[in-house]
Amino acid sequence: MGPGNRPTVVIAEQARTRFTPRAIIFVGVAGSLKPDVRLGDVVVASRIYAYDGAKHVSDKVLARPAAWAAWAASHDLLQAAKHALRGTEWTGRVRAGAFEPDGPPTVHFKPVAAGETLLSSMDSELRERLTRVFNDAVAVEMESAGLAEAAAIGGVKTLTSSSRRSCTARSAAG
Repeated sequence: MGPGNRPTVVIAEQARTRFTPRAIIFVGVAGSLKPDVRLGDVVVASRIYAYDGAKHVSDKVLARPAAWAAWAASHDLLQAAKHALRGTEWTGRVRAGAFEPDGPPTVHFKPVAAGETLLSSMDSELRERLTRVFNDAVAVEMESAGLAEAAAIGGVKTLTSSSRRSCTARSAAG
């Protein structure tokens, strides 16, 4: 479906209408917003912030994000993921070389920020805003908000998960 929340909501809603699933699970790639989320780590979104919403007034930008909480849409899927990913047994199925050399991947059940803007710099205004306004978000990506919106429209349970991809200069990329 390509990057972005808008294409994701369209395709997910079309798929939901055609196949009438009981749940939609999304797995993607995210950039890290926190130093403890390493290359290869898995982030299961406990909350999704659609960070691009804002009101621009004469002298400032006021954040107006939309947020979807995993508990409101699919508490049972989040609990199933916590059960399936506890311990280290699952890490044996991770392809060698897919994570940083200082240890196997870790699972983080934390909020993610999803927007239409590709973040590829640790020193940008967007990175600073995400850290300041959404300080509990551990990853940034470009599709989960669209999926959450499609699931909310159709009343379908949803769960999103991402793996951290870039290790050079720990840059965040959607």
